[in-house]
Amino acid sequence: MPLALGEDPILSPPSNVAFRSNGFGGLWGLLPRALGGGESFREALDQLPVPVILARPDMVISWMNRATRRSLERIAHLLPVAPEDVVGQSIDVFHRHPAHQRALMAKPGALPHHAVIALGDEFLDLQIEALGERAAPKAYVLTWSIVTERVKAERLVSQRNHMLDQLPVNVMLADPKTMLITYANRTSLDTLAKLQHLMSFSVSDLVGRSIDIFHKNPSHQHAILSDPKRLPFHSKIRLGPETLDLRVTAIFGERGEYEAMLLCWSVSTHLVKLADDFESHIKGFADMIGSASTQLHSTAESMSGAAEEASSQAAGVSAAAEELSASVQELGCRLKASQTLLEQARAAAQTSTSEVIQLRDAAQQIDSVIDVIGEIAGQTNLLALNATIEAARAGEHGRGFAVVAGEVKDLSAQTAKATGSITGEIRNIQTSTDATVGTIDTIVTLVEEITGVFSAMQDSIAIQSEATREVARNITGVSEASSITSSAACDTMGAASELSRTAEALRGQVDNFLATVRKL
Repeated sequence: MPLALGEDPILSPPSNVAFRSNGFGGLWGLLPRALGGGESFREALDQLPVPVILARPDMVISWMNRATRRSLERIAHLLPVAPEDVVGQSIDVFHRHPAHQRALMAKPGALPHHAVIALGDEFLDLQIEALGERAAPKAYVLTWSIVTERVKAERLVSQRNHMLDQLPVNVMLADPKTMLITYANRTSLDTLAKLQHLMSFSVSDLVGRSIDIFHKNPSHQHAILSDPKRLPFHSKIRLGPETLDLRVTAIFGERGEYEAMLLCWSVSTHLVKLADDFESHIKGFADMIGSASTQLHSTAESMSGAAEEASSQAAGVSAAAEELSASVQELGCRLKASQTLLEQARAAAQTSTSEVIQLRDAAQQIDSVIDVIGEIAGQTNLLALNATIEAARAGEHGRGFAVVAGEVKDLSAQTAKATGSITGEIRNIQTSTDATVGTIDTIVTLVEEITGVFSAMQDSIAIQSEATREVARNITGVSEASSITSSAACDTMGAASELSRTAEALRGQVDNFLATVRKL
């Protein structure tokens, strides 16, 4: 049970006790005089919102106020005794290692002593002060509070601070009013250490310096960074040959006040070089593709026009070849007909030759007959002459016979004359027939030669006809090839157009990529 106010000399300190003027001891020395002691003093202690415990010099708890009782009830499940039984117990009930705490408090100058101790899953903030002389304190005053949430919050803050310090990202904090750097994580310091030769100050002195050290035009940067409405802010700054990529974000307090600037930065020199190299090579390649696609499209159009022209000309040549083939076939037919006629003429000439030869032979036979008739006429004439002579010898009796003999003589003379004429005609017939046979032989020879020429012409015409058909087939192939070429040219133009669109899209993607890289 708590001691009554008048039962504990601690609650009625004598006027000759020396109190420490610092900490709770000084307040303890003023309260009795301010409140007049007694009931008012006890009520004042009991009404304090801070848990207060009084302990005798032997560390035994002699009194506690209401705030202590309320706090003990919150952690009753962690105490070895019930909250109402704490008075009369040693303050060791709050310590896991009491001997350590007593040894610490026994050291000269150890008080006042402050500690945060763990009690189960709770944390207690303890402040112990001595009343009276340091060497022989009259009592101890223990003020304490449950600070579990605060410790957890502090640990969380500590973890976050540690995490922030270990982040592989360069992070700094700065005051938006003074523009002074208030924090730089380890990564920032390590990164800047590599750039120490480019700075006029030591990296170890970074915190406390103005962010103006990174800007050539601080006033412009101040105007932006001091206004949270203009944040987040992204900028690239030059530090010698290096390029730093800087991003600034505003940090606001619980009431929405602009408390700090968060600066995340990186050395982006390699990205800048990468973007420049990418632009000079890949973008140039994209431009080359675009130019090549345009040229390809133009070439495809020319090829398509040439293919159409070739197809048109092939159609004309094909028509001409068909006409030529028809003409050659017609000529072949006519030559064949002419050859047939020549064969007929040769046959007729040969027949004529045979007939003329027969006529010549008949004329020779007639000539032989005429010769016989001539001989007969000569003999008849000789006989008639002899008869005339004999008739003259006979006189009157032979006169009639002489007349007959004279007539016979005349007839034989006429016969001889006629046979002579016939013989001449026969000779003419023979001469003509010989000439006719020679002429006919010449004609037959010429006909045979013409027939040979016609045969050669027919062979040539057949070859020419086949060549014409081959030309027609080739022209058909050319026409088909022209159609295929025209179709391929159309496909090529389509591919060139698609390639041009792709090149344009590639240029857009390259521009977007470069813009994105340069924003990183």
